[in-house]
Amino acid sequence: MSNQIQHHAHRKHPLVLRDTGSSFLCDGCSCFSVGSHYRCDLCDFDMHEFCATCPPAATFAFHRQHPLTFQPAGFLDGSVTCSMCEDTVKGMNYSCWGCDVCVHPICSQLSPTAPSPMHTAHTFVLAVDAPVPCTLCGTSCYGRYHCVPCNINLHPRCLIGTRVDTLREATGRASDESITPGLVLPTWQGHYAGAYAIARMGRSLADLA
Repeated sequence: MSNQIQHHAHRKHPLVLRDTGSSFLCDGCSCFSVGSHYRCDLCDFDMHEFCATCPPAATFAFHRQHPLTFQPAGFLDGSVTCSMCEDTVKGMNYSCWGCDVCVHPICSQLSPTAPSPMHTAHTFVLAVDAPVPCTLCGTSCYGRYHCVPCNINLHPRCLIGTRVDTLREATGRASDESITPGLVLPTWQGHYAGAYAIARMGRSLADLA
């Protein structure tokens, strides 16, 4: 990964790879995140590493039927929600309009498979399909992690944990120390903010039965 790039979304100055140690709002996809990212200090302009370097089209494990096409910021009117995190898509995105799939670039980078401390018997598989109830929170999920043998479905946010801003509100802490170091997810998953929230809950899926 280059330490400095030129990007069409910010032509005034080069973007430099930085880790400020605090959360930031990506000016590409309009999602909050944490960790290493590209930044212009002069203009207070930030972009996720992946948003700054993502390809024009790509096939992802959660939607193998067709490639997803990259759409620049300004393409949508704010009425579409991300198939994975369910937040409004306000900027850059990947979409397959024929299948009604639209995701933030960082959400497209969620791991195709994932373990869960709440259900250790099997590995969960990332999928996008017709909505079903989330086994943890009970609300409908379109994009989810699915345990095939047990028919357990979890929102990515429910499997991975609470996002940084929500966790800070819940703990009443303003700094990053509210999340245990070493359990924070990689930068491109900072949008979801760490398995710490699940470990902190001390719950298992058996408790929900």
